[in-house]
Amino acid sequence: MTDAKTVKCDTCGGPTTRRIMDLEVASLGKVMRVPIIDCPKCSENADNGVAQQAEREKRKIDESIRDSIPERYIEARCMDFGSDIKPILDWIKNPDGFLFIHGVCGTGKTHLSCAITMDFRRKGRASKLFKGSSIFLELRRSFGSNTGNGEMDIINRCCGKRTGVMTVNEYQSGPKEKAVHIFDDVGAQKLSDYVVEAWYDIIDYRYAECLPTIFSSNLSLKEVSLAMSDRIASRMASGKVVELKGNDRRLSK
Repeated sequence: MTDAKTVKCDTCGGPTTRRIMDLEVASLGKVMRVPIIDCPKCSENADNGVAQQAEREKRKIDESIRDSIPERYIEARCMDFGSDIKPILDWIKNPDGFLFIHGVCGTGKTHLSCAITMDFRRKGRASKLFKGSSIFLELRRSFGSNTGNGEMDIINRCCGKRTGVMTVNEYQSGPKEKAVHIFDDVGAQKLSDYVVEAWYDIIDYRYAECLPTIFSSNLSLKEVSLAMSDRIASRMASGKVVELKGNDRRLSK
């Protein structure tokens, strides 16, 4: 531990030491520096010990990194695809605009979406993976419900909209690095008018705000145009379009 500093203990109010500890985080594959409070008075309680604090901090980081990643794909890596995805790897180095990944069932789109999400998080870049079917299941559950997130809350979260009043500090700090949103299985849902309009709202907002976004789908752009709308296909086509090819990865295993 390094950078010791005397501070006030939040638990007992007495003087204590704040140190910076280097923690190896498995999900990131690297060491992170986190603050640890080492209070001699509270250290009699095992829950306040340095080792326990370090373990809790590491667990919190692990959980945040793994958030939204299905268990099957926790170990997914972009290198699993070799050199077949060079255009995708180039986009990841400098995420800008849209990236549309399409291919028939089993070519590894979900595997790749999870791998990309984890890759961004290991590099410290904000990223969020959304499963298309989960978005609309959550939306359906919100209808007529007085608890949880409402319909617009869910749509806004997918869009990445800032909600509420901007604080002075936020205003003065200026724009921060834009979070990358990854939407897996676009168009796999039953495409009612409501579903199409919801997708359009999300896609149009991120297009208009120039937010880096990845979409994966079993549908080609032409099929998106026919099944969903020309407006959606046109916006998706504005960025890089990559087709995943090959045999069904599930069957090959």
